[in-house]
Amino acid sequence: MAEKVERFGISRIAGCLYFVKADGVYRKPRMGRSEKIRSLSDNLVPGWLYFVDKDGDVSRSRMKRR
Repeated sequence: MAEKVERFGISRIAGCLYFVKADGVYRKPRMGRSEKIRSLSDNLVPGWLYFVDKDGDVSRSRMKRR
């Protein structure tokens, strides 16, 4: 189960990929460069997968390792 890290309410644009890096949330169109949308206030913790959920918020889920 995922837990919310930060509530942003990012509205999605069709044809763009959204991803989380250590310094913020980025949007990348199919043809073009990625742009930083928001900055994160907390540092990312190793062992967790961070993503933008359907509400436009940053969530995380524990990664399963073998």
